[in-house]
Amino acid sequence: MKMYKRILAFALAVLFVLAVCACSPAEKPVDLKNPEGGQNISDKKTQRDDGKTPNSSVQDGSNKENGSGDKEGTNKSDENKTGGSRREDSVQDKYECSGFNVTHVRVQYAKSEPLTAIVTSVGELNEFLSKYPGKTNIRIYDEEFFKTNALVVMISTFTSGSVSQKVVEVDASDAGEMKVYITTKIPEIGTTDMAAWFVGIAIPKTEYKGQTELVIIEK
Repeated sequence: MKMYKRILAFALAVLFVLAVCACSPAEKPVDLKNPEGGQNISDKKTQRDDGKTPNSSVQDGSNKENGSGDKEGTNKSDENKTGGSRREDSVQDKYECSGFNVTHVRVQYAKSEPLTAIVTSVGELNEFLSKYPGKTNIRIYDEEFFKTNALVVMISTFTSGSVSQKVVEVDASDAGEMKVYITTKIPEIGTTDMAAWFVGIAIPKTEYKGQTELVIIEK
């Protein structure tokens, strides 16, 4: 009798379990490529806890790209300063000597003997510059300048950028020749860069006596 009751209880338990399983909805098979059954996970953006979508990378305002592919906020590289499109050479020093305006401009270095001349036009200045094997772009003297001035021009080269040269006196009183006195300072220890300097001395036409010879004197 006891055995019969145990068998009956077991049978009822099995029937109960089968009834419960029959009432439960069948689980859908899991797609390993798309486990959520919708949009592929690889195509979905990561969501933050607050529901907002974070950027895939942090972008700095200086690195934004415009429509042409260039990055905004950063300076584009300057033109080649030693090529055909180089900008005007920068004026390094300007001062007055003996009542005349002196201008020093650093230009591209090239091995050369010192060059000197007195020019009275843009054409003569360009002809003088063409004798120097290095590239220059002296544009601070135009035709308007030469209407009222002549120009003493010199180009000197040095094996160190630490060497400095200065005009200390200009004598334009002699009708036959013009004398320019210079000093050159050479430090005991200098930089290894080689340098070339263009020097221009503006001589007003009221002071210019038509000299064609130029004498450079080291003091």
